[in-house]
Amino acid sequence: MKSPPFKKAEALFVVVAAAVFAVASGVVLYARSRPPELEFVRAEEGVRIDLNSATATDLRALPGIGAVISERIIEARKRKGGFARVEDLLEVKGVTPELLERVRRWIGVETP
Repeated sequence: MKSPPFKKAEALFVVVAAAVFAVASGVVLYARSRPPELEFVRAEEGVRIDLNSATATDLRALPGIGAVISERIIEARKRKGGFARVEDLLEVKGVTPELLERVRRWIGVETP
């Protein structure tokens, strides 16, 4: 009787190594295939975004603000009749003091 070309442990190692390689390749390919609209778009330096007239797209250009928070900001603006000051953003669910400080240099409030 012929002995198998690989021992049981060697065969198991080859199978596990191939599975790890396949998963790692899939992760890399997925990361490279992300649509450009999901990529972060940084607000231009020095440009002020008026919280009382900004669109959801404008707000999503700010670091740390995605689709959900931008919609919450717009809803809060509608309920309040506009923001009186930048700090009013802290009343929006998901806007933390740290997030406010991160975006403060790009935002402002014109009279509601």
